[in-house]
Amino acid sequence: MTTRAEWETLLDRLAVDELISGYGAAVDDGDRTSYVALLTPDGRAHYTSAGGVADPEALVDRLCAGLLSQVGGRLGDDAAVLAIGRPPTPVPAAGRAGGGPPSATAAASPLPPGQAAPPS
Repeated sequence: MTTRAEWETLLDRLAVDELISGYGAAVDDGDRTSYVALLTPDGRAHYTSAGGVADPEALVDRLCAGLLSQVGGRLGDDAAVLAIGRPPTPVPAAGRAGGGPPSATAAASPLPPGQAAPPS
């Protein structure tokens, strides 16, 4: 049978786990309201021994500013792509054996503008 002390220990451990999970989520999300809600009115969170600040408001401001500095001040994702493709079947140049009309050559040329085709 489980004793009252064992239940209290289990509940304490669950409360600590919830606090740690809430702290991680608040810091990761930059959620100031959730972070402040983790602090009790009479409690203090400070990191002065590690060069941090003791005031809860200053601590929240510092943590939120630190999160933005890690991503260069930008939120969200961005990407840039340069895709250079060649058609699977090159269009023959006009005037050669099997050549197509000049408009087809110009529209689907596998070569960059101004680059001559190699001699065949």
